[in-house]
Amino acid sequence: MPLFGEHRVMACTRVEMARWLNELAPGRVTASPAGFELDIDGWSLKVDLTELEPRRFGLVKLAALGVHFHYPESARAAAHAWIERFDRHTMRGGG
Repeated sequence: MPLFGEHRVMACTRVEMARWLNELAPGRVTASPAGFELDIDGWSLKVDLTELEPRRFGLVKLAALGVHFHYPESARAAAHAWIERFDRHTMRGGG
């Protein structure tokens, strides 16, 4: 799976994001006003969230978050692997 980068818009809520992060990193997720911080094998991954206007498709309305991953440059390869795993974990409907 290709890396989709460190920025994305996701159709989810903060509660769903917290659940997904805790499923992937149980006991290592800390909430902050900006989003979440994870302790991943000795390096820190910050997940900043921005609440966006809900996406509307006809009568359907979906919550939307702007998501930005921050990590130390020294952990770039490990961070990309973790983000790819996160992306696979959050796919809905078979992509």
